[in-house]
Amino acid sequence: MRKFTFLTVIFCLIFSFSYSSDDPLMKRTIVSDLEIIVGDASKDAVATFDFRRRITRGIVAQLKEEYDRHDEIGGGNVLGNYRDEIIIGFGKDRGPKSLRGKIAIISPKRFTVIKSFDVRFEGYDDMTVGNVYADRGGYDEIIIGSAARDTIEVYTGGGRKVAAVNVGFERYDKIASGDVDGDGYDEIILGDASKNELRIFKILGRKLKEVGKIKASGIFDRKDKLSAGDVDGDNVDEIVFVNNDGTVHFFMFDNGMGLRPQSNEKFRPLKVKYDKYSHVAVGDVNSDGKDEIVVGYAKDDKIHIYTLMGEEIGSINAGIERYDRIALLDLDGDSLVVGNPTGPKPMVIENQVIAVINEPPKERSIFGEPDSPDSLGKLYASYENKEQKITEQTVTAISSFTLSTQLSAKGGIPKIATASIKLKQQIKTYSERTKGKSLSITIGQNMNADVYEDRAFTLTSTYHVYEYPIISPPRFAKIGGKQQYILVSVPVSMGTKNIGIYRSNMHVNGYVASYPERKSQLYHYSQSNEIASWEIDITCAPSGVFFAQKEGTVSIQKSKLTHEIGINLEAKGGSLLWKTEMKFSGDYKNTRISTHKISFEESTSISVQYKGGFPQCNLHSRQYTIGAVLYYDSVDGHLILDYYVPRKGSFYKPPSVKLPVKPFILDKKGNILKPKLQIKGLQKGFLLKQKL
Repeated sequence: MRKFTFLTVIFCLIFSFSYSSDDPLMKRTIVSDLEIIVGDASKDAVATFDFRRRITRGIVAQLKEEYDRHDEIGGGNVLGNYRDEIIIGFGKDRGPKSLRGKIAIISPKRFTVIKSFDVRFEGYDDMTVGNVYADRGGYDEIIIGSAARDTIEVYTGGGRKVAAVNVGFERYDKIASGDVDGDGYDEIILGDASKNELRIFKILGRKLKEVGKIKASGIFDRKDKLSAGDVDGDNVDEIVFVNNDGTVHFFMFDNGMGLRPQSNEKFRPLKVKYDKYSHVAVGDVNSDGKDEIVVGYAKDDKIHIYTLMGEEIGSINAGIERYDRIALLDLDGDSLVVGNPTGPKPMVIENQVIAVINEPPKERSIFGEPDSPDSLGKLYASYENKEQKITEQTVTAISSFTLSTQLSAKGGIPKIATASIKLKQQIKTYSERTKGKSLSITIGQNMNADVYEDRAFTLTSTYHVYEYPIISPPRFAKIGGKQQYILVSVPVSMGTKNIGIYRSNMHVNGYVASYPERKSQLYHYSQSNEIASWEIDITCAPSGVFFAQKEGTVSIQKSKLTHEIGINLEAKGGSLLWKTEMKFSGDYKNTRISTHKISFEESTSISVQYKGGFPQCNLHSRQYTIGAVLYYDSVDGHLILDYYVPRKGSFYKPPSVKLPVKPFILDKKGNILKPKLQIKGLQKGFLLKQKL
């Protein structure tokens, strides 16, 4: 979300059509790419500057209408055409006769008035632009602070007043807009100079209502400036308050009334070049996913750009004078923006593998048949701690996204890399907002791998899938003539779960010599995905290992405590070889979307235990060593406990049994559990099934 102030005006741009609270990408602008626009009062002109490209265009248009010191300039997508328009509020006392007291919407290309409407705008009024009203188009609205009427008023781009409230607005009060509660719609922030307050308003049920305030002595006076923007990239806007001594404060909103600044200040204040004639805007001018603080400073004629940390990352010699105004908007349509999605389409993933716990290698001719006392409970793997109590771990269905193939291939381009970060943050914010719908289960119960059987846990889950077309910029909207998309999945339910018998394509249960000699040979193993490993000597003495966060034989590193499990789209891969021919609008060949997160709690412990003393264990020819490796599958991310045998006695010989080409899972009745993926509603009456 980008926000702009002009004098104290914020521009907040959201490109969108209609959306509901269930829309995971409520902010249609994924990555902003904003230009700086200056309303030059002395030259009656508009000048633009592109900081990211270091382009200074200077004066690009002499306005036919005189631009005066009491006018306000801003911009936003008020006409709903995926383009920003320049918005000017002309004071009725000093403006041109044809536009006095009116709001003018100006084309950023021709710099001509597209339309105007009368709001009786005056020189001491203030203006901001933001998406504060839940209209069907998702357009930005124009918000006016009227000193003559003591009100805050909200207008559509067509000039229709949709909300108003009496707040005692006075000539030195300021307004700004920003999504400070993270719900996808902007709130209106009022800097009340007479009451020394920052007040927050929101449209609720078509009425403007006060929902919070920050109050303290000297918190806001006539020389201060007010803005809002996502300066830390967390997808929620901060209130940016600039004190008259040039100190910038960042306040967070937590739905509270009468809160003191100390409890709401989110970051350490910083200093910028500033005096009472300075003008402040907040927005992303370098497409890094975080909004910058932009200050027009008349003392040195420059525009200065600052980060959250107070670093000045650049300045522009823009000829700034004391009555000029600055704003930020996307003049060239280079922000990464998505359109209205198709969906939601139900996606059902049946029998997806979540975890595989293999039985440790043991020889059937030594340990005996499955019902033999020498076999059961002698050498096994399970969710178990040192007190021999069963432990668990959590699996949570998660929202996720993927980019269409050609767009994904451009992941090295900074704007696409930033888009991936911002998408993760948007989806995280959406998940937190809907955390009451969080879907989680625990696994570990009855996951005991013994008596020549490996175990696998599978799960059936349902998701809603949304497909968003890229609208701009054109070079990313279509690549190689193909429309590009972002695909987002949102969990709806977690249904059937199974603990099945896993048949490996890497070893034969009951034959030690069938196991790999090196862990690098394990199925879908990579060193980067290894959680932990331990070697166990199978001799006469008991031995074993506990994989746990705390009090384990091997401690699991913090970075490995959680991991995402997913499915590949239109590609061969995964533990059980998914074959996909999905008919989405976009091309998702060789792309992956996450479906679940698996987590180790402090109490989770996965163990491999050998009780010692198998027949003739004193003979070197019958002794061997197993390497127990806990890792995440390198293709789809599910949890695996598997083994290699680096050393073994001469007694052990390879079996004559052939290994399967690919692994599979049997249910309790011995039937193969086939993974299937159903996507409904891709086309009218269309149902796609994926089979093993």
